[in-house]
Amino acid sequence: MFSGYLQAALYTGMDGVHGLSGWRWLFIFDGVITFPMALWELALLRMKNAGKQLDEPITWAGIARVLKKWHFWVYTAYYTFFICSENIGGYMNLWLKSLDRSTADASRSYSVPQINTYPTVINAVTIVTTLCYGWVSDGIGLRSPIVYSSLTVCFFAAMNLAVWDGVPFKLKWASFYLTGFAQGSGPVFLTMVNEICASDSLERKLILGSTNSIAYAFNAWIPLITYNTNYAPRFLVGNSVTVGLIVCAACTLSLALYLQRRDAAGSKRAMV
Repeated sequence: MFSGYLQAALYTGMDGVHGLSGWRWLFIFDGVITFPMALWELALLRMKNAGKQLDEPITWAGIARVLKKWHFWVYTAYYTFFICSENIGGYMNLWLKSLDRSTADASRSYSVPQINTYPTVINAVTIVTTLCYGWVSDGIGLRSPIVYSSLTVCFFAAMNLAVWDGVPFKLKWASFYLTGFAQGSGPVFLTMVNEICASDSLERKLILGSTNSIAYAFNAWIPLITYNTNYAPRFLVGNSVTVGLIVCAACTLSLALYLQRRDAAGSKRAMV
């Protein structure tokens, strides 16, 4: 969220300083602000007790046991679909930038600082919804309804952006902001996974690690294909793929809930 404000400030306040353009100063500051995080990480590594073992060591036998269960495959599949569907809101700035070239209406022409700051509302929506999702989820004691509701909102937004032609200007703007509703449900889903796998520490650690690693590994290259900036701001392929990913995520979540209920029913019968 704050990166947009930083970009706007550097572009307007540092442009031309020492003969460097504002965008060059942006890269310089991006590099500078990473140093404290690097030093902090080194401090954390030194503070860790190198001899401390996990509750259950990771072994090939343990990995094989985890892979034989549906938890690993279904949860990882859902989170991969989910993460790869989150890119849609990240291209609002390209849409705003394109308006300067595609319309003669001065009211729909935005400056560079505006192009950098207006999309940050998406991050603000994510922050608010993340907190609300957590509070409501804990309050009602359920996880899946929160995840379904966030997917529904994002599906509506993605459909509007996929259709694009004929969609009113204000609805497009609102749809970009509505994409912020999806990201906050990620922690709720991971909490659900943590609860389901609570009885097996090795499974819990492997699944929570794999869901993030595999999902972001796919997300590192899929947007390069689906959201090729040569097709901005329409992104017919990217927005359409995002709609499909959201549908796949919803179906995978439904499968996970079915399997969870089946396992719970089997455990009850075994206890009788």
